Amino acid sequence: FAAETCAALLKAKPEKEAELLALLVNKLGDPQPKVAARAATLLTEVLREHRAMTAVVVAEVQGFCARAKADPGARRAAVAFLNQVFLTKGLADVAASLVRMYLALFVAAVDAGELQTKLLAALLLGVNRALPYAPPGALD
Repeated sequence: FAAETCAALLKAKPEKEAELLALLVNKLGDPQPKVAARAATLLTEVLREHRAMTAVVVAEVQGFCARAKADPGARRAAVAFLNQVFLTKGLADVAASLVRMYLALFVAAVDAGELQTKLLAALLLGVNRALPYAPPGALD
């Protein structure tokens, strides 16, 4: 399984992250939900082992969300993964960027008339989880 190989290499050689991380994050958009879920699990394992990569991984997944606008399943898988990212007060900038992304996706979903979706629930959950770690005035 290519994603598992990417995750193993990321854990062993985190300095080679750019290409490996992009490959693993792109698996979140796999049409098979099991593959997307496995990619999210692998990304979580990488972050558990290398906490310093949190900002880089979150930025890559946010970029993926911006590219995955056509596929709601891929966007939902990415948001579900981001909701599981361990945040601390030291990651205030990451938390603020997550809150901004969640709110932007929420506004886009409401504008598109997607009012009763799992994505909206995941976005609201994400805002609720990230907002306590964001600096005051992060939404200004």
